[in-house]
Amino acid sequence: MKSWSIWGKINKTKVLPLILPLLLPLVNGCAPKPKLSDLAQMKYLQATGRHEEAIAELKAYLKENSQTPYAPEVAYLIGESYMQLNQTDKAVFAYNDLTHDYPKGPYAGLGWRRMGDIEHQKGKPKEAIEKYKHSMKINGADFNVERCTVYIARIYENDLKDQDAALAEYGKLLKELKNPRIASEAYLAAAKIHLSKNNRDEAIKLLETILKDYPDNAEAQEAGKLLAGLKG
Repeated sequence: MKSWSIWGKINKTKVLPLILPLLLPLVNGCAPKPKLSDLAQMKYLQATGRHEEAIAELKAYLKENSQTPYAPEVAYLIGESYMQLNQTDKAVFAYNDLTHDYPKGPYAGLGWRRMGDIEHQKGKPKEAIEKYKHSMKINGADFNVERCTVYIARIYENDLKDQDAALAEYGKLLKELKNPRIASEAYLAAAKIHLSKNNRDEAIKLLETILKDYPDNAEAQEAGKLLAGLKG
């Protein structure tokens, strides 16, 4: 018995390659998508100190969902759990994977910053500065710039004993500060450096700014004591 269906008369080897690209999006659309609740569960494991379990689940999640919007955060959280376990070498690998696979966006910026923290812990201040500078260049991580600038300034001041370089970094912050918590830190640190260099008038200006603009911050109390000593 002959088939009178249209499909029976079609040359399938020629038609299938044309149809498959049209069908694949429909098939993929039916595939289960990662849920935000999955990420919440992994964060819960971290919050309760179950970091080894968290790492296993985070890695499994990332393997199956490497191209989802949550992937950069998951990659970052893997490094964070290794940091909590004091496994800094594995943390560096995780952050390297993050910055390589997802080079743009805030989590890449945080990854570079954490690698800077690790270099600093290892007693490598110059390498730490380079990592912090990488962090500051990442688009979408603008919130990170001021914090990294403070870290770089502290390294120049405390590790490299270069007060002029430290003042230059603090000076960048004093021109335009958005984070009030970082602002009072920067003003107080710069004021102390000016005091050590006998720049009394400049120190007074900075200390007065703290009391005027950031009276509720922790640095205000120390600034008031220093100012009273200078004026007393």
